Amino acid sequence: MKYYNVSKYNRNNPKYLDEWTSIWSALDDECVDKKKWSDYLKIERQYLNFAVSFLVKNDINEFKISGLEINLDDETEAEFHKIRYGLLDPEWFVISKAQNRGILSELDKISMVQLALRGIVWFKFTHINSGVTLSFDNDYYLLIGIKDSSYMPIPSDFDLYSREMNNPWE
Repeated sequence: MKYYNVSKYNRNNPKYLDEWTSIWSALDDECVDKKKWSDYLKIERQYLNFAVSFLVKNDINEFKISGLEINLDDETEAEFHKIRYGLLDPEWFVISKAQNRGILSELDKISMVQLALRGIVWFKFTHINSGVTLSFDNDYYLLIGIKDSSYMPIPSDFDLYSREMNNPWE
């Protein structure tokens, strides 16, 4: 498989390591600063638009979910309520609804991506027909896996950076 790392980080900029890497480092402790929210939501929308564009342009529509981890418990639920602002589906249980149905709607997929970007869940989407994988890391990047024999264009018009990389799980 070929792997592509898609992120907001311009690795040609020597200060890219100083950028925020999670919703918690992007916002203030109480998550109430409107300017920080505005900046955060702009980047989050770029990722969501990128994911939708990649899926639509490559006719990827049926997934299975593997490795689902929900990072929400009694202690972190209060934190979740601080970062609900701007969620497409503010109820995090969209995940359990999707699991029970076995089929994800388009909104479910995007809501899950948004929850992953906010560190609430981790999962890997695997396309049923092509084997393409998508996962999001807690350092705020998207990892796309494509079979070596396949060609799928990686969108380049979302102010995000992509680079080919080795299999991160080897």
